[in-house]
Amino acid sequence: MGGMHGFGRVPVSEDEPVFHADWERRAVGIEVALESLGVCNTDEHRRAIELIPPARYLADSYYERWLDGTERILDERRVVTRSELAERIQQLRDRPDAPLLEREDPLIRAKIDAVVLGGGTKRREARALALFSVGDRVRGREPQTTGHTRIPRYARGRTGTIVADHGIYAFADALAAGRGEAPERLYCVAFGGDELWGATSEPRCTVHLDLFEAYLEGAS
Repeated sequence: MGGMHGFGRVPVSEDEPVFHADWERRAVGIEVALESLGVCNTDEHRRAIELIPPARYLADSYYERWLDGTERILDERRVVTRSELAERIQQLRDRPDAPLLEREDPLIRAKIDAVVLGGGTKRREARALALFSVGDRVRGREPQTTGHTRIPRYARGRTGTIVADHGIYAFADALAAGRGEAPERLYCVAFGGDELWGATSEPRCTVHLDLFEAYLEGAS
């Protein structure tokens, strides 16, 4: 939700499965495949999800949003256009028992396995002087972009303390906008719950956020 609040408590289900239906598992698989093949990156997919109209976004389930974002990416990259997708959906409605198309590709499978099994990191070895040090008081800034950003709304204009310097990482905002990696230093910042939410905060609450340097300014 971008750090918005006021939607009530998050419902938590006992013994909830990882996926509620087989299509959810497939939706994740498609997105992992696209990232493994370099069609998009995680932050571009997040940007695509954030472009869903608000009413539909709130009505959709979690993986429905994933699927919508994937469809938008495929259309933008001209891999599968919206019209081609609509045509295929109609074909399956007309012939629901028609066999699904399948094609084994060892090269694609190897790339996907490398990402899923081997993991990955956006940490980079670029050198840059740190603007802040552990113990410094900092304030969350308004993002410098109108697109995807990783600083939640509730931390903007709020003051916290740097508790760790994670080093240099590819900048999520730049990746989402297709501007390359534009590496930025990443810090862990501790915010008191009362600073974020005032009297509505739980007692003795502390929230730790990993925030890029571009999101922060010094605070006395």
